[in-house]
Amino acid sequence: ITGETMDDNHDDDDDNGADDNARREKSRLRMMLCLVFFVVVAAAGVALGVTLSSNDDSAGNNAENNSENSNEQRFDTTPAPEQIVATTSSPTPSPTLDPFQFLKANLIPGRPIDEIAIDSSQYKSLTWLVDTARMNADDLYDQSQLPRLTERYVFGVMYYEWEWPEDQANLDLWLSDLDVCAWRRVECDEDGFVHSLQFFFADTTGALPTEIGLLTRLTSIYMSGNDFSAGTIPTEIGQLTALLYLDVDESRLSGTIPSEIGQLTQCTLLSFDKCQLNGPIPSELGMMEQLILIGLGDN
Repeated sequence: ITGETMDDNHDDDDDNGADDNARREKSRLRMMLCLVFFVVVAAAGVALGVTLSSNDDSAGNNAENNSENSNEQRFDTTPAPEQIVATTSSPTPSPTLDPFQFLKANLIPGRPIDEIAIDSSQYKSLTWLVDTARMNADDLYDQSQLPRLTERYVFGVMYYEWEWPEDQANLDLWLSDLDVCAWRRVECDEDGFVHSLQFFFADTTGALPTEIGLLTRLTSIYMSGNDFSAGTIPTEIGQLTALLYLDVDESRLSGTIPSEIGQLTQCTLLSFDKCQLNGPIPSELGMMEQLILIGLGDN
């Protein structure tokens, strides 16, 4: 009996150990399930928070954009495309100036229009520029075209100032529709501006106009053998600071050599031989440090 009882007790102990193990396994399983559940819930909460935050930011940005758009619509003063006027470097012509007045204001500044005699070479040259329509309206009022208009104006003054041999001006194409670089007796630089006047024994008669000082790109003037006894050497010659050669031999120029000649500091040749000059030689010649040859004989 005692042995059977001990066996029974041992069996009971085994059953109890198995039950304990089962309970522990169930407990461990419940803990793991709880942990998994907690992790899942936490992850879902984080995801939900991020989503809500993103939606809030998007809504805020939309609200700000709507507010800015509303303000722009309310305060935007930019004109509609059809109201925008294209601007260029060209000035708008003044409605108070007709073409003649515009050219006069730019080419002969500081001189009232009523002081320009109708029969003067200046008036005739301005009239030629306007009446013969050498340029369209846009070019006429374009400040960038003024240097070329100035050249044409000066040559117009020379044309009307001088007496030419019969039909010589026409043969030389002066005052033609062609660009001045195509006229005879002138040469142009690579930019298309006149840099040389070549009137060797052209038999023209008159005076050197003061407007010659406007041809500031000139590097050489050859006018020997003409009759300029009607005038003197214009003081405006000093404005031609790029001049290298000035030759007016046998041109019958009278008067004195102006002191402004000393401003031609790049000049290497200066010749006034066989003219009708008088008076002292200006000391300003000493400023012409590049001068190689000077001719003042037979005056």
